[in-house]
Parts: sequence; C-alpha cells; structure tokens
Amino acid sequence: MRFRLLIIVLLLFEVSSAQEKSSELILGNWKYIKTIDLRSTNEKSKYEDIPWDPIETDDRTGYPIRTFIENGEFTNYYTNDLTEQGKWEIQDSILILTHRISPKTVLSNKERSEKFVQKGAITKGSDGLIYQQPIEIKIKLLTKEKLELGNEKTYSIHEKIK
Repeated sequence: MRFRLLIIVLLLFEVSSAQEKSSELILGNWKYIKTIDLRSTNEKSKYEDIPWDPIETDDRTGYPIRTFIENGEFTNYYTNDLTEQGKWEIQDSILILTHRISPKTVLSNKERSEKFVQKGAITKGSDGLIYQQPIEIKIKLLTKEKLELGNEKTYSIHEKIK
C-alpha cells in the first residue's frame, strides 16, 4: 500500500513538473512558419475547405506573432493598429487561449454584449472584462525554439523569435 502511494505521489509530482516546464518554455514571442497537412486525399475529401481571407499582418502570413507572458496573459500582434489580448494556460498538453474582447468594443455594443453574456456566448471574467469562449489546442511539440500545435495529421509550426 505504501509503495502504491509513493508511486502515485511521484507521478503527480512529474505531471506537475512537466506542466511547469511547458509553461516556462512557451514564454516569449512565437512566429507562425507553416501548416503541415498529412491527411490522405480521401480524408481531405470528407471535409469542405472554407475559403480563408487572411488578416493583414506585417509579415504577410495572415498569422499573428503571439507573445506569451509569465502572468498568464498573451498578445497577438498583427500590425501596429491590430492586436488582441487574452489569457493562456496549459493543462495536460493542451494550450487554452481565452481572447479578451476589447473594452472599447464592449462599450460600443453594450446591449449586445450583455445579451451575449446572459446567453453564455461570452463570459465576464473575475477581472470584470469580457472574454470569448476558450479555444483549446493540442500541443504536439514544445521546445525552447519550436512549437507545434494540432494533431498527428494537421498541425502548425511556430518558431520562437529571439
């Protein structure tokens, strides 16, 4: 019985330690490099491609430079005029991003925002700010220099900017 308890305690410590390590490795600025799609033609035909009109970005990729900050905040930088903020956390190799709706947007659409909060489409955080529903993305790989988000068949590759 004591041996089982010791193993359980050690496993819990390892999981906690791995989560802390992931949370440390992800800190900093990450730039989108490319998307890998390893699905077969048959697998791809089961899904309809949605036309994508990329957001204008300084690096012309359509993807933001994402900065993860130690306090659990993140910023998506598209251009000087377009940034997004929110909260992030890692749980069981899942990156959870909760985008914050800018106070300016909430104030300009106050009635609509209140209606969406009541319906549960958006939430009011303990900080009094309004957030979209969380997005959960599987972390396939996380090292000091490389981040892969997605699954075994389709995933995006990001590199840390120094």
